[in-house]
Amino acid sequence: MRILLIVHDYLPTFTSGTEVYTHDLAQSLSKLGHEVKIFTVEAYSKFHEDKYVERYFEDSVEVIKVHRKDMNHRVKLNDTLVNNILDKEFKDFVAEFKPELTHIQHLITMSLTFIDILKESRSKVIYTIHDLWFMCPTIRNYINGAPCLCTNEKASGTCSGLVLNESFKLENYKDPVSKFIARLKWMIQRKKRNQTFKQYLLKVDKMIVPSEFLYRRLISFLGEENKGRVVKIQHGMNIDKDFEKRKVSSDDKIKILYPSNLSISKGVADVERAFEKLEKEYDNYELILAGPHEEDSETVRFMDKLQNLNNVKYIGKYKPEERFDLFAKSDLVLIPSQWDDIYNLVLDEALVTKKFVIVTNKGAMPERVVEGENGFIYEVDSTGNNLYEAIKKILDNPLILNREAPKKWLSQKEHINEVIKVYNAE
Repeated sequence: MRILLIVHDYLPTFTSGTEVYTHDLAQSLSKLGHEVKIFTVEAYSKFHEDKYVERYFEDSVEVIKVHRKDMNHRVKLNDTLVNNILDKEFKDFVAEFKPELTHIQHLITMSLTFIDILKESRSKVIYTIHDLWFMCPTIRNYINGAPCLCTNEKASGTCSGLVLNESFKLENYKDPVSKFIARLKWMIQRKKRNQTFKQYLLKVDKMIVPSEFLYRRLISFLGEENKGRVVKIQHGMNIDKDFEKRKVSSDDKIKILYPSNLSISKGVADVERAFEKLEKEYDNYELILAGPHEEDSETVRFMDKLQNLNNVKYIGKYKPEERFDLFAKSDLVLIPSQWDDIYNLVLDEALVTKKFVIVTNKGAMPERVVEGENGFIYEVDSTGNNLYEAIKKILDNPLILNREAPKKWLSQKEHINEVIKVYNAE
């Protein structure tokens, strides 16, 4: 079968979760004998003339990448979904490849009108929803350490959804009348955007979501009458190795790993506040901070404070191929995300390597944690006390970490089998 995958960014320039997922999906489908191609965009490209079409192979799968010098056409809220800038290039490629099935991963920086082009070509269309873009232009309903307006209409945080190249800040509107008018304008544009997105999602044959949390959000958006269009399939882990569970004794120094793009939204303040308390009471641990950190003033402040604590080591950014070795050598993994994670790759990597985890109660993470068996779940607070209490339980009784946990992840083969069922469904 001729299968087209569409993703907003791609390897080798971008290596985040959706891009890596698309790469692994393409490789798996290719090995099954399907003819697979990938269509993507590189926005803000500095290396080619505007709308230059590059074709190259990434691990034996052909990639068609359209370079865009800027995305300044994305000014109004509805422009974040529908623009005709790339329709010609995409239509020409569809006419050339004639995909029998198209699996969309993300269309941000592209256009929902691609769905019309695909339906006109009679391609079956599957759409995996990876985040909250369908209801929020910021993707995550969380900006600068606070809920954005799509989550809480009383929020004061920046909303980059109203005008993407000029942040919309309610605090800029001093008098009540102008603030009311600005909010009303935002609400009208948001409603129009939601209507447009829903209209296009209902044109695809099936939607896939990786979690119950996202399933509930999407059904709320689409309406209960459309739940038959949505299938839940957890992402797969593309690894063949079976890891042995690392055992600890009561006298061991517990190796605690905090692997992340270290930032306020990823919980760096929670971690600092918790360990500031823990160092006064315990010495039987080593905290390892792994990953790059954001450069905003708040993140830098908490990172500086963390690195001045006892038993804390910052190793910085690590290579993707080093991650499983890093996990394997740890005893406990912290995932203190402050926003609603739709799917957390770090959590699956920790579970695959048989690590006990501590996660927040945000988003989909609690779905894969069995309290007390493979981890603890704590409620986000502003003091770090709940994270402190969760870690304290383990430092008081390290043998908790030796508990055999239920398997809460899918292999890549199991995942692909479920995806193929959706492809073949009538």
